[in-house]
Amino acid sequence: MGGEMQTPSKPKGVRRKRLPAAARADMQRTRQVARHEMALGLMSMFRPLPDGAQRREVRIEQKFAGGLVRIMGVEMSQLEQGVFLALLAIAARGGSLKTALDAGLLPGLPHQNAPKDAKPEQNIAGAAQTIEIKTSLAELCRVAGLSDRPGSNTRESVRLAFQRLAMITVYAEGGNGAWGITHLIAGAIGRGDEAGSVVARLNPRSTAAALGGRSYAPISMPDYRSLPTPTARVLYAWLCSWFAGRTGARLIGLDKLEGHVFGAIAEDRRRRSERRAQIKRALEAIQNCGSQFNCAILGEQASITREFEPGVEPELLVRRAPDTDTPSAGQSPHEKNPVQVAATSSSSAVLRADRLHCSENQKDKKTGQTGEEFAT
Repeated sequence: MGGEMQTPSKPKGVRRKRLPAAARADMQRTRQVARHEMALGLMSMFRPLPDGAQRREVRIEQKFAGGLVRIMGVEMSQLEQGVFLALLAIAARGGSLKTALDAGLLPGLPHQNAPKDAKPEQNIAGAAQTIEIKTSLAELCRVAGLSDRPGSNTRESVRLAFQRLAMITVYAEGGNGAWGITHLIAGAIGRGDEAGSVVARLNPRSTAAALGGRSYAPISMPDYRSLPTPTARVLYAWLCSWFAGRTGARLIGLDKLEGHVFGAIAEDRRRRSERRAQIKRALEAIQNCGSQFNCAILGEQASITREFEPGVEPELLVRRAPDTDTPSAGQSPHEKNPVQVAATSSSSAVLRADRLHCSENQKDKKTGQTGEEFAT
């Protein structure tokens, strides 16, 4: 199709041959589907940052099911997204459960992302269930689609990505004022063995989604890995959450897609034009990778249609479990039972599926390794 997408009057797609339904159903058992919790999936915390980019501190809020979820932390790249989605996919096979307190997921208080004068005993996320998974750097690289050739620095990049993910804190608040805060992940990465042992603990919100206990958007890791650019991968993951549980056609402005993918709309016209071109190429790649999405550019908007193939197991599409983001008395705002999420930062970017407000500061956040154990 050349450098840019065609602009037909109707969305058209080039589809690769589908696997049989039984083979696609087996994707879940082979850890090929990442169950991304809905509120976190709608946030633009992962961005197609260029190598060596200065990372700003960000703050993103998402209103969801009567409650509020807020993450704070340093900007995350598509590399961090791939590692996080790989952890979610691996977690679907199960693991050991413990409380967020015992898992070392609770940040110290006071904290920028918690209410002023917050007390530890007020953080109801401490009793929430979290899942601990054991894997390896080799498997993380494989599921995330990262080259793990001998002599490459991929594993060190994954170690740093793991540490950055552990710096994110997630705060959730219900309509009755109950609140909780945890880190996005915690855990440890070993250095002594060839495979590179990894122990990861997911925040309670992602834990409930990974185990099918709350609404989530499934992200096909084969489709994700097949996409050629960071922009395409970030956009694909966001579209999966935006469409979660639904088929049909939607229109969205290219400026809004830019905001969701890059975190803000560029003020410089040249940069904005470059981003538009990247988004158009990303939509074309998503259309051609064999996913359920058909995409077309219609002027200043993108027309995106999602269709599910008859006979495909619903598990591979989306699970919309009952949601309780507005907790009742004594209930955590992070899941059906106490469940939590995390992030760390200081700017203000409010991104929502239907509307975008963004205001970010330019404060750089330097991160250095603090050892093998993160966010505990």
